[in-house]
Amino acid sequence: MRLPALLSTTLALAAFAPAQTASFTTYGTGCGAPGNPPPLIQALTLPQIGAAFTVRFVALPSGQTPVSVDWPAMIMGLQQAQTPVPVLSPSQPANCNFLLSTDVILFMPWNGTSYQNTFTMQIPNDPGLIGVSFHQQWAELYSRCQPTCQPLMIRVTNAATATVGL
Repeated sequence: MRLPALLSTTLALAAFAPAQTASFTTYGTGCGAPGNPPPLIQALTLPQIGAAFTVRFVALPSGQTPVSVDWPAMIMGLQQAQTPVPVLSPSQPANCNFLLSTDVILFMPWNGTSYQNTFTMQIPNDPGLIGVSFHQQWAELYSRCQPTCQPLMIRVTNAATATVGL
């Protein structure tokens, strides 16, 4: 007879504490260099409390050559938006937009052979973060270096909404 009471109590408590599954949902379209597909954002892990959350920049290699530099940056924001990318030169692809508020911009470090193409953040083990969402998008500054480096375009990926969960 105690089993039905225990079951109803468990079900009642579960209704007040719904579990939120961690998620990563892409949206929008990026823009690439003329003749190339746009770069993409890709989750390698999900934003779960108490765990590392990693996203990757998927594009042509990011790095340096004797005549060019491709420097990626992770952009994070709390809102979706649509803001045109600044036109640096006639080489800038048309219809290129930042798809989120640019609250944080982190340029990736050079590791000696290329720029880092992943970004990892530790999600604190705090249940109060469950259900919190934020947005991410990669951007890459392309510069032509003959004889000095001149920024020519900014390429961007699609964007994503990350929701912290279990």
